[in-house]
Amino acid sequence: MTERQKRFAEFYLETGNARQSAIRAGYSAGYAEHVKRQRGVKEYLEMRIDGMDRKRIASADEVLQFLTAVMRGDEKDEKGATLRMKAAEMISRRLGYEEAGYAGPAAVIVDDIGGTGDGEAVSQ
Repeated sequence: MTERQKRFAEFYLETGNARQSAIRAGYSAGYAEHVKRQRGVKEYLEMRIDGMDRKRIASADEVLQFLTAVMRGDEKDEKGATLRMKAAEMISRRLGYEEAGYAGPAAVIVDDIGGTGDGEAVSQ
């Protein structure tokens, strides 16, 4: 990757605007999308963005470690733990960490009253 491509990539990471980044890096505005799709630039952007995401967004392992600490009572601040539990739940849902197809225990209705519902008893 050339120095100019790297400058473009850094400006693009900073602004999110390919056209403006191309101009600042010394390319023409019309060349912005082309340079953004170049193999080295694209790989560099993906690598940097992936690294940024890991720093900013909790991973599945982090969420599980926190939930385990709360379950074991390692988290002493009850109000803070409650708020963080809610955050962990929301992050898990957003990132799809929930078990697929699990909707909780099935409801079971047991009719143990006996009778037909019209006031008459049912003989057994």
